[in-house]
Amino acid sequence: MNGSRNVSVEIDGSIGESDYPKESGSKKRVRVESCAPTSSKACREKLRRDRLNDKFMELGALLEPGRPPKTDKSAILVDVVRMVTQLRDEAQKLKDSNLNLQEKIKELKASRENRASRRETEAEG
Repeated sequence: MNGSRNVSVEIDGSIGESDYPKESGSKKRVRVESCAPTSSKACREKLRRDRLNDKFMELGALLEPGRPPKTDKSAILVDVVRMVTQLRDEAQKLKDSNLNLQEKIKELKASRENRASRRETEAEG
């Protein structure tokens, strides 16, 4: 593995703002947006924390679909790091495999052209 790699994974749903709670059975508390955008620093900080918590919940739900989402932020981050590392490794293996297959294609084309060239030479002679 050399240099920097960019791995892109697209998952259903957007990375932008979410509409939690999405499921009717969600245990997530519904917050009241009582703070105006230009209100106190404490209120803006609470909104920031709430958005972060929403994203952690969304990330926890994405890690293991079908299972209850993890709520421990540390565990979520550990799993995300593991998953990103795994996806990077898999992407690199696929790139390497693709390069090997491209080389094999070139070799097969060259071999085919050599055989065709030899047949033409034999037919002329």
